[in-house]
Parts: sequence; structure tokens; C-alpha cells
Amino acid sequence: MRRAWMLLGLGLIGCPGPDPNPPPPATPSWQLVQVDLPGALLRVWGTSPQDVYAVGADADGQGPMVLHYDGQRWSRLSTGTTGGLWWIDQVGPDDLRMVGEGGQVLRYRPSTGAFEPRASGVDVTLFGAWGASSNDVWYVGGRPGQPGVALRDDGTTIRAAGTSSTVPTLFKVHGTAADRLTFVGQQGTILDWNGSRFEDRSVSSPQPLLTVHGVAPDALYAVGGFGTGEIFRYDGATWSNETPPELPGMNGVYATGRDEAYAAGFNGRIFRRQAGVWSELAEALPTYLDLHSVWVDSAGGIWAAGGQLSADPPTDGVLIYYGPPIAHGL
Repeated sequence: MRRAWMLLGLGLIGCPGPDPNPPPPATPSWQLVQVDLPGALLRVWGTSPQDVYAVGADADGQGPMVLHYDGQRWSRLSTGTTGGLWWIDQVGPDDLRMVGEGGQVLRYRPSTGAFEPRASGVDVTLFGAWGASSNDVWYVGGRPGQPGVALRDDGTTIRAAGTSSTVPTLFKVHGTAADRLTFVGQQGTILDWNGSRFEDRSVSSPQPLLTVHGVAPDALYAVGGFGTGEIFRYDGATWSNETPPELPGMNGVYATGRDEAYAAGFNGRIFRRQAGVWSELAEALPTYLDLHSVWVDSAGGIWAAGGQLSADPPTDGVLIYYGPPIAHGL
């Protein structure tokens, strides 16, 4: 018995205790997560910091860029299709929708890794998608100089939604409920869907509005522009112009609250709204390439995707991230 206690004592002496000088927690910083990809990345989005997707152009003959991050590593997914993808969004627990060139609509099921092409009935580029459920999904797009396209997918068939023939190309759609949707497009176009009909709430601007997002029907943000940018905010009654001075063209917007949002655009620039004021992030971003979308994860990490957007197809994909260190490259 005495020998056993001695051995146990020796074992306890040999066990390492808590590190008296543990390493400090990783300091959040801007990181160049992906760079020099064949195709530009046009949308970054995820369900959590450990489940992130980025989709983009088809520039290397291997199909559209579709990347996934599982919290440990990045991988490129093969869709089995051709043509760039412009948007991705979740419409059900195991149902992601991706849309892009040539009227391309893909349903992706993460549980199986399977891509399912869906017949949209159009051959124009679809730039945006949003769904209240797997049986109620909207897709929007168009072609310069022609009427915009709004399609509705009931899970079985995709049909035209009946917008006016005078509506120009639509770039994005976002909803806060099945009967509270907002569409944005060329020439300051803003349309609301109230569950039964469209209402025109367009703003006076010759510039395109490229993305809309918000957390409530009376707290929406829309951004756009080319050489110079524009930012508008909706309070439930009026779209107000909140464009700060010398704003470059803005391509993406993401609201994190009623009064806080991020906007990303040309030359790798990101602006943040706080206390009713838009100001550029003071930190030096690790790219000067154009950013096409921005997303903020549940832990506060900021993601932005883009590339050489003036190329056809867009090239030089880039993905930047602000947060603790994560895996880089493929």
C-alpha cells in the first residue's frame, strides 16, 4: 500500500500543471484568405464561422468558383456545370440556392454534397436569390437594355413573377418575411412585394442599385453606383440618401442591426455605419481589388469577396477576412 501511494505521488509530481504563462488569445486582424484565384468571387456567405461559402466566376474551364470552409480547411466544390455564379443563399435547413449566368439555378444539399440544376426558363444572368422556404424562392436578373427578370420557385416549377415590362435589370432581392421583399436594380429601381403585388419605391438616381439587405422591413440598406457610389436607407416610409462624401462605387451591403451595416466596393474599400454615420474602416485592408460582397458572421468576423471585376469573365478572385487567424488557400 505504501508503495502504491509513493507511485501515485510520483505520478502527480510528473503531471504538468496549468501553464503559468498561457499564450494570449489570437488578436483579430485583416487576413488575405484567398488570392489569385482563376475566377473572381462574387458572393461570400455562411451559416457560421465554421461553415462559409464563396461563389464566383467560371474562368478556368473547370466550372464556377465554389469554395467551402469547414472551420479547418478550404475546398473547391465541383458543380458539374459551366458559367459563373453570382449569388448563394440558404432557403431551407439543407437547401442552398446558387444562381448565375445563362439562367443558371442550382440547388445544393450540404448533407450529401449534391448539386441539382433547376430549369429557370430564361437565359439571362440571374444576379440574386432569396427564399422564405424551399417552396418559395425568388430569383432576379436581366440583360442590359432589356426588361428585368423576377422569377418565383414553388419547389416544383420556376415561373415569371409578372413584373412590369418597363422594369430594368434587377440585381438583388432580399426579404424579411415571405410577404415583405425588396428588389433593387438599374436606374435607382426599388420594388417592394407585399405578398400580392409590386409597389414602386424607386429613388431618383441614374445609377444602378446593386445590393439590398436589412434586419427588418423598416431598416433596409441599398447600395450601388459605378465611378461614384450611393447608399440609401429605408425607415419603413422613405428611402433616404445617406451617401458620404467621395464614396466610391459600392457593390455589396450587409446589415448587422437596425442601425449598423457594412458596405464594400471598388478598390478594396469597406465602409461601416454607426450612430447614423457612414465612415471608412481605418484599418488597412489587404487588397486593392474590387469587392463585390460583404458578410458578417455570428462571431463578428467580417468577410469580403471580389477580384478583377472589370474583366470578362471576372478574374483574380480574392477573399479577405477580419477576425482570429484561419486557414488560407486551397
